[in-house]
Amino acid sequence: MKTKIQFLSAMLILLLLTQAMSCEKDDKNENPDQQQNSTPTPTPSDANGVLVNLKLFNTQSTPVGNIEIEFGGAAAYFLDANGKFQDAGEVTVDGTHKLKKQTGAMENYYFYEQTASNPTGIEYGSQIQWSVSGSSAVQAFNHTISGSMPTVGQITTTGTLSKSGCTINVASVTGADSVMFQIGGKVKTRPGNATSCEFSADDMKDVGTGLQLVQVLPYKIQGATINGKKYYFVREVSRTKMLEVSN
Repeated sequence: MKTKIQFLSAMLILLLLTQAMSCEKDDKNENPDQQQNSTPTPTPSDANGVLVNLKLFNTQSTPVGNIEIEFGGAAAYFLDANGKFQDAGEVTVDGTHKLKKQTGAMENYYFYEQTASNPTGIEYGSQIQWSVSGSSAVQAFNHTISGSMPTVGQITTTGTLSKSGCTINVASVTGADSVMFQIGGKVKTRPGNATSCEFSADDMKDVGTGLQLVQVLPYKIQGATINGKKYYFVREVSRTKMLEVSN
């Protein structure tokens, strides 16, 4: 299936990372390139809408060792003929998890927001139900997808990454159609069983130096024609780690 990377669909992980990570910041970690990073979501070129279920694993270094933060999120967007986001009414996952509709530059982009009563987000099982109440632009529908989320082990790459070339390794990947590997703003896609990805000097030329976000993202995607429109349902798992990049 031919896909493209759509920047606005990538904002889900930024929102989740903002919620899941500590509010405290180390001045050493402030990096303009890092602040602009986002995580891509596969977007088929014929999509009228994309609905994403995401599991985020973020490893943070602390004085007492590494701490892993886990969060279950979701996002959705619905496109008109010009690729503009459309209002779709209320969008919920598994009947109780209502997605928040964005305003401003990302108007009509839906994402699941962390709450004090549910800090770890959505718990995903073998079935996921999407409900869209609809609007004048998007007809209401319900759709259930079956099967487990992909899985991804720890990112095993350590030390400093070189702009002259480097490799990102992960312990394991299962249940994926494809795997995306990311350093800073550079993304490469590999087959669903890939556990490593090489980044050449050319790949790294636009990646900044200093501390950068590294991600490995296995995903599976399935399409469905509903009310005459083509919708894609993505199940994606993100494993993140901060690593230093140097010349």
